[in-house]
Parts: sequence; C-alpha cells; structure tokens
Amino acid sequence: MEIKLLELLGSSENHYIDCRNPSTWEFLQAKTRINEDICKEILDLLAVLDAISPKYWAYKIIWSANFIKNISSVYTNRKVDTPLEPDN
Repeated sequence: MEIKLLELLGSSENHYIDCRNPSTWEFLQAKTRINEDICKEILDLLAVLDAISPKYWAYKIIWSANFIKNISSVYTNRKVDTPLEPDN
C-alpha cells in the first residue's frame, strides 16, 4: 500500500489526499486493492508512526512531511515553491 500511496501523493495536487470526499476514499481503496477497514487500519498505523501526519489524518486528510522533504529538491530545481501543509 505504501508505494501506491506515495504514487497517489506524488500525482495529487499539492501532494495531499482528502479522504473526506467519498469518491476519493473509494479511489484510494481501489488503487491500493485494500478494503475500507484494512485501509483505515493501515492509515491509522501510518499516522501513529508519523509516516503521515496524525494531525491531518484526524480530519481524514493524508499528508506527509517526509514525502514533501524527500521531493523538495525537485521544486528547488524548478524554482517553484514547495507545497505547504493543506488547510483543513
């Protein structure tokens, strides 16, 4: 799931996924081929491990500071601002 999640974060505008939208939540499950309960458990665990932001996951938004940090050089090379944390 983690690799698919990183792919989805990379292709999402501003690199976050808003799972409050039912179609986005269903798309995430379909893309990762994981049912709703297991998907939620995995994301809960990723939040506990700080792989995704627990602050945002509490609002069902997937955002990862580590992901942004790891791709920040791409934005530096493009001379474009690195995406900021989402507004809930």
